[in-house]
Amino acid sequence: MVDVDVENLDRYLNVPEDKLKSKGIDSVRSRVGNLKDYLPEITVDEMKEQIKEFKELRDTIHYGNQYRLISPYDTKDSAFHPISNCVSYVSDDKSKCVTFHVTILGRANPGEKRLKFRGLDENAVYIEKSTGKKYGGDLLMNIGLLVLDKKDYESQLIILEKC
Repeated sequence: MVDVDVENLDRYLNVPEDKLKSKGIDSVRSRVGNLKDYLPEITVDEMKEQIKEFKELRDTIHYGNQYRLISPYDTKDSAFHPISNCVSYVSDDKSKCVTFHVTILGRANPGEKRLKFRGLDENAVYIEKSTGKKYGGDLLMNIGLLVLDKKDYESQLIILEKC
C-alpha cells in the first residue's frame, strides 16, 4: 500500500479477534505498512510503473536460469574491499538477462569491479536497457561490465536484451 489511512483500516477489515491471536498478531494495523513511511517521495503512478516493469521481467526471473555472479561470502578482505551480492537470471533462449547487484557494505575508495556474466549467447549482441550501449555476449562473459560499490545497500538493476 502506498498511502493508506491505517486508522480507517480497522473499520474496513473485520477480522475476528481470535483469528488475529491465533496468528500471533495484535491487530490488522500491526501487519500493514505504507510505502510512504519508507519512501516519502513515491507516488501511486510511480508504483504502477514499477509493477509494470516487474511484469515485463517476471518470466525471466521466475523461469530463467539463475547465476550467482558475486557472493558476499567470497570477499578478499572486508576491511578494504566492498561486500556485495549479485544474482543474474537468463532466459532459456538467452535473449534476456536480468541482473541485481547490491552493495551490502561499501567502501570509500573501492576501486573497479568487473561483473562477468554467465549463461549468455557468446555470439550475440546485447543492449543494456538503461544506457542503450551495445555489448557482445563474449565481452560480457569474459571481460564484464564495470560496476561501482558506492554506498551501503545501494542497488543496481541491469537489464540486457539480445539485439
